[in-house]
Amino acid sequence: FRTYLKQLGGAEPDKLATDDERLALLCNAYNAFVVNGVITHKIRDSVNDYIENDTGFFDLKEHIFANETLSLNDLEHGMIREEYDEPRIHMALVCAAISCPPLRPEAFSGTRLNAQLTDQARLFANDPKHVRYDSEENAIRVSRILQWYGEDWDDHGGYLPWLAQRVDDVRLAEMM
Repeated sequence: FRTYLKQLGGAEPDKLATDDERLALLCNAYNAFVVNGVITHKIRDSVNDYIENDTGFFDLKEHIFANETLSLNDLEHGMIREEYDEPRIHMALVCAAISCPPLRPEAFSGTRLNAQLTDQARLFANDPKHVRYDSEENAIRVSRILQWYGEDWDDHGGYLPWLAQRVDDVRLAEMM
């Protein structure tokens, strides 16, 4: 793992042949940095509660990527979301919080990225922790991720119709 982190420090994303290869590298880097941050800082509870020198976990500039020292927010918002119109990344980036998607058991790969992101989106949409119908409230409950980054779905018809195409439960899809 330490070897991989060292390789990320000297990564040259601009030399990769395709956008898919670059996005896969960025997603893998983000996830590796989150895991490393949790281990390094010995976080046992919530990463959202971790503060060092008045700086939260996602704003700590401690991750070396492509010869730059970045925060997780720099990587996610400045390099991934700013460069790629791809809402499925929210199902691929792991923030080490209970509300986040689980870590994929394989690295993202440029040649398989579309299939991997499609699978992540399907798994997310069919996990009641992220998307469910609340019969008591007669409402659809969705992950805060969708609410926080809802504008990332604007060019894709909004997140509810987007989810409706991915949920297996036909009744739930019709409610969206």
